[in-house]
Amino acid sequence: MHAALTGLDPRQRRALELIYGEHRTQREVATALEISRRRVARIVATALQTVARDLRSDKPGPLPVE
Repeated sequence: MHAALTGLDPRQRRALELIYGEHRTQREVATALEISRRRVARIVATALQTVARDLRSDKPGPLPVE
């Protein structure tokens, strides 16, 4: 799991830490990261996809940005 998390960029990792580690809402995360709530939702969704993919594969790496 740690290896999968290291494949994330710092903003993705921080968003997951705030939501899942500190039980913050998306609104609170948006305020803390100074971004929109919609952007938080996208960052978290992409981060979770990346972690899931990396846990299934031998070679971790970030997802391409759309």
